[in-house]
Amino acid sequence: MQRATIDARVVCSIIVLMKNITLSADADVIERARECARRRKSTLNGLFREWLAELVEQRDAERRLSELDRGGSSAGW
Repeated sequence: MQRATIDARVVCSIIVLMKNITLSADADVIERARECARRRKSTLNGLFREWLAELVEQRDAERRLSELDRGGSSAGW
């Protein structure tokens, strides 16, 4: 029987910290959103996480564009 070996230099851990939140919405809207999630092979929670990430990315992009319009750049260009 051959034994598997693990190269410790290749093994890494990724720690993702998530925070739970509670939201309220109309029951019909929630059910319709769940159906959208099912069609996308996702969950309501997954869709919300995607939306939240897109919201933050959009805000960051708008901030960067605004800085460029003012002639400044946080990237040091």
